[in-house]
Amino acid sequence: SREVTQKNVVMEKINKYLVRKLLGEFKDWADKDKEKFEGFWKEFGTFIKEGIHMDFANREKLIELYRCSSSFDPEKLTSLAEYVERMGTDQEEIYYVYGKDKESIENSPNLEYFKKNKIEVLYLYDEIDDFIMPSIGTFKEKALVGIDKADLKLNKEKDEDKEDTEGLGKTAKKKLLGYFKDILGDRVEDVIESNRLVDSACTLVSPKDGMNANMERMMKMMDQNFKAGKKVMEVNLQNPLIKNLSKIQEKFPQDELLKECIEQLYEGASLLEGSLESPSKMVPRSSSIMEKAADLYLKSLETK
Repeated sequence: SREVTQKNVVMEKINKYLVRKLLGEFKDWADKDKEKFEGFWKEFGTFIKEGIHMDFANREKLIELYRCSSSFDPEKLTSLAEYVERMGTDQEEIYYVYGKDKESIENSPNLEYFKKNKIEVLYLYDEIDDFIMPSIGTFKEKALVGIDKADLKLNKEKDEDKEDTEGLGKTAKKKLLGYFKDILGDRVEDVIESNRLVDSACTLVSPKDGMNANMERMMKMMDQNFKAGKKVMEVNLQNPLIKNLSKIQEKFPQDELLKECIEQLYEGASLLEGSLESPSKMVPRSSSIMEKAADLYLKSLETK
């Protein structure tokens, strides 16, 4: 029977020999004929990824074969070893981000810090990659970390052009972040000052031990009763909109526009990460805010 044949000692030896031989051949392609290996990867890369997740005996060899795109050159494939070779001497972690395509990744607020400081980030387009990266854990003593996590070890001093956030004042910062938390309530885990944002006003990130947005989407597909975890909202206190909201809070703490803007920022961030379940409130609120902005703009034009 098939079961007897599979458990046969000779068959097990043949199996180990063939796997070892094939992995050696693939490694030769990767080292000596990159074009050939990339063609192989495009057709069969998913099986290598599954092997990393399941074949512990050959795990290290399979990790060496792993390829993905990156911000270094999104049109080309790179290995983890090549990424580590390009890393700066003060970089302690290998960074990655998941997205449905290159455009969605590069428009993510979470990528802004890395773009500005020229830190390479691996681009993952396959949902299976979200299982692979945490399972690898570390490569050449460098931890693999998703850039949508709240506890990133970002080097503040490296961002030399960033203004001092003390411009808002400690009291103003504390009051504004506290007000964000009061308005959003139990919809968020916490509201904190962001060190990763450069241009965007805010972003939603996963707590240290939480699932990222893509993993939560997959869990919902498998279980309709699955409840997503709360996110941490990071606020860019250097953003002009946020500074203006702080001024409004200082002078008119109960103003309705302040609350509307916070709700809009939260739902906009949820939309970007793909977790906004219903835009039923966001769309009319957006129209209301634009109506007020257009009215003020028209008045400013009339006074010129």
